[in-house]
Amino acid sequence: MDNKVNIEAKAADTILQEAREVKVGDKTYLAADPTCATLAKVSALIPELPKIDAKGNILNEVLAVAKDSGAIYQIAATLILGAKRIRQEQAATFGKGWIKKKPKSTFDTLVEELEYDCSPSELFSVVREMLAKMEIADFFALSVSLSEIGLIQRKRETEETTASGPR
Repeated sequence: MDNKVNIEAKAADTILQEAREVKVGDKTYLAADPTCATLAKVSALIPELPKIDAKGNILNEVLAVAKDSGAIYQIAATLILGAKRIRQEQAATFGKGWIKKKPKSTFDTLVEELEYDCSPSELFSVVREMLAKMEIADFFALSVSLSEIGLIQRKRETEETTASGPR
């Protein structure tokens, strides 16, 4: 019963929900709805983050890796804009016709604003809020379910193709 109510509540929220707004510096962006493509794009950026020794001195670690933290701004921008909007804008930029000077994309502008106009606490808040709305638990449940199905199928194939010894 509770699961049905949760699903209905999510559906109603999705249908009735006004666009979420995210304020970065002095600009406001309409946040994209969660998609698997956005989650995959964020996942691809994670390895670009610098490695931090969580057990080490926090100040030393942050100062040592801050210069290499560009992926943090890209992750935040991807979560805000969504993979679909980023892809559509890239396609439009490289479309037909001659472009004298390539205009700066919304993604690049947002990355720059996140880097130069946000405090660390604001950046953390934006990323946390966007990740909370990404439906990660649902994606995880789907991934686990499909993985288990794959394991069951591989086990069956192994059992079927195993040659029997002499009887």
